[in-house]
Amino acid sequence: MSSAVKWVIALLVVVAAVWLLWYSGWVKLPLGQSTDQSAAINQAATSTANATPQAAPTNGMSAQNDASDAGLAQDAAAIDAQAQGLSSDASNIDASLNDKPVTQAY
Repeated sequence: MSSAVKWVIALLVVVAAVWLLWYSGWVKLPLGQSTDQSAAINQAATSTANATPQAAPTNGMSAQNDASDAGLAQDAAAIDAQAQGLSSDASNIDASLNDKPVTQAY
């Protein structure tokens, strides 16, 4: 293998490694530019009276940022109800798989 091919392969490996680090979030490019995402990540998970209105909760779940005991209990009850629905669906699928074929007259 020639020296030029080795340099090209080495360059491709370095570029791939830098892209992988950037894509995974380990390296932020361009360097030195700050973003405001850290404030959003560190937001507390509690509900406040001055909170901005959010979309209505779906499927019986409480508000998106409600970490109170009542909110967690409501979320747990909604998850249990959804799991019961999935269990019912699974039993219906099992019953249909065990269904016996019907002879048909032509």
